[in-house]
Amino acid sequence: MLIFKLSLVDTKSTANYRFHFFFGKFFTYWKIFTVIVATLILFVLYSKGIIAIAFVNGEPVTLREMARIIRREEPVNYIDTLVFEKMVELEGKRRNIVVRQQEIQDEVADITMQAQTNGKTLVELLNESGQTMEDLQRNVKLRIILYKIILQDIEVTDGEIDQFIEENSELYNEGEVDVIRNEVKQILTGAKTSGKVEEFAKYVKAESEIKYLIK
Repeated sequence: MLIFKLSLVDTKSTANYRFHFFFGKFFTYWKIFTVIVATLILFVLYSKGIIAIAFVNGEPVTLREMARIIRREEPVNYIDTLVFEKMVELEGKRRNIVVRQQEIQDEVADITMQAQTNGKTLVELLNESGQTMEDLQRNVKLRIILYKIILQDIEVTDGEIDQFIEENSELYNEGEVDVIRNEVKQILTGAKTSGKVEEFAKYVKAESEIKYLIK
């Protein structure tokens, strides 16, 4: 009788042990499974640029975009830089500014020539700055958008052109009038753009709704 009771206790203990062992293993594997699924979901969201670190006028600034500029060697406030780039992009759309691919290619060609003048190739220049060709083209496009935005707020009058030519008559006593006036206009435009970027940054920041999820 005692032996039977002991056997019954052992059987129950074995059953309890198997029960806890099975469910312990089950929960362990379940935790591993959920971690893997969560990691895959985060990877997909990241690769598609869905995970946001900030919003500018409802448009997301993504973690993927941040990873792009972290490759750069210069010390910058990454989030503020991305927010400013997003503001430039959105303001360009609001003003219906168009950047043609040829404009980007021309600018990249100029950068290539400048690099060669300094004894470097474009690839070497990109490697030094931690950029890819895609990064460079995107940055060039943003610069062109910003320049066109600023140009919309700059006016060079005929009177200013006449005054400049008169004050520098020794430089413009020969040549076609239209060519001279166009050259002077470009000089005066360039002079007026100085300091306009900071002015634009203050304006667009004041006009934008910015929400930081990471700061």
